[in-house]
Amino acid sequence: MNSVLYPIAAVTAWLACLYKARDLRRRRNLPLVAVVAAFVCLGGIFFIASPDVWVALDRAAHYPNLAILVSQGLVMPYTFCVLAACVLWRYPPHRARQLIRRSGLALTAVVVLMAVLFLAAPISAEDPTTYVPDNARQPYINAYLMVYIATYAVLQIVVVRITLQLARIGGRPWLRRGLRINAFGNLLALPYCAVRIADVAQRWVALDAGRFEDVARLAVGIGVLMPPIGWTIPRWGPRLSAAADWARAHRPYWRLYPLWDALTTAVPYVVLDTGDRASLLGGRRRPGRVALRAGYRLTRRYVEIRDARLELRPFLDPGVAAAAEQAGGRAGLAPDQLAAVVEAARLAAAMRAVALGITPERTALAPQRDARTGADPGGADAAAEIAWLVRVAAALVDSPVVASVLADTDPHGLQPTSRT
Repeated sequence: MNSVLYPIAAVTAWLACLYKARDLRRRRNLPLVAVVAAFVCLGGIFFIASPDVWVALDRAAHYPNLAILVSQGLVMPYTFCVLAACVLWRYPPHRARQLIRRSGLALTAVVVLMAVLFLAAPISAEDPTTYVPDNARQPYINAYLMVYIATYAVLQIVVVRITLQLARIGGRPWLRRGLRINAFGNLLALPYCAVRIADVAQRWVALDAGRFEDVARLAVGIGVLMPPIGWTIPRWGPRLSAAADWARAHRPYWRLYPLWDALTTAVPYVVLDTGDRASLLGGRRRPGRVALRAGYRLTRRYVEIRDARLELRPFLDPGVAAAAEQAGGRAGLAPDQLAAVVEAARLAAAMRAVALGITPERTALAPQRDARTGADPGGADAAAEIAWLVRVAAALVDSPVVASVLADTDPHGLQPTSRT
């Protein structure tokens, strides 16, 4: 698992580092510098812990398992950088500097103590996968692990507390989400700490802690993916919102297509200019403008459908509407479905009449109204009417009632157009 999960974690962290480092060209505030430095350390932790790199580093240093000291030693500056960024955002500058100074001195002492304990332990055979559970019974390694785990667990709890405080007072929605994602990633470190505590405890109790090793690796592997997401999502998260807006706008847009296509085939002159409208909305694409363009296209399609229906009003046969209502009633359609089926049948019959070159009698030129409500069918506003037209489009394509009414209706019931 280490040979796959750890390189992926390292590459993910360094990609996030490059992503955040771009902002340093515009602004070099201390929290941003701390976040970039944290990603550098995070990538280094998992890069060195990868089995192939572990072996290569040990052989270069001529000291077996030195990689674990380097890797776990980097955990302290990584956590320190994350803590520094949170503290700089959370507290006034003078208070933040005091906390950072104290934390830095304490973590430096921890790293020195870890190095002393590790180097004092007897040299063991190189083991890049199960070194900790296999050597946790050695007194010096046991003490090394206790120092490391206690410090690491406390730091994670402190970072989670400050991060959640920041999330409650954060202004932008994606900033708050990113902070909560970071907090979740820090919480995933606690199962790792629990497994390492089991490693320490096996010196005194009969416990096979090695069977939980995969839990520790999985918790850390998943947890390490959270900071790259959490620290970068305030930048690219709004694009997700824009994409969701685009999808919401285009869903009815595409669902209206069968109705729009049929109507504009019968009445092609209602179609507006189909040229590129990007110049009306700004040349450079931005997340908000993507949703604006999508809304424009939906509005244009809706208007063209309504214009085409107005042009077809003289062809809307009341007999077709009555037949469709009776057939829909026999089929047990709900009122909304029935209204859509009636409208679809009327429009389908009108479009067929236009295609056959049939013109209505002059007495049929009066506006057609809904037989049940006495009002023009549709919604109270544009959004409700678009939703209603979507149901009409679905009925036009799929409703067996519409198909049966068209099959039973004589298209030549109207007066033929005289042609020259």
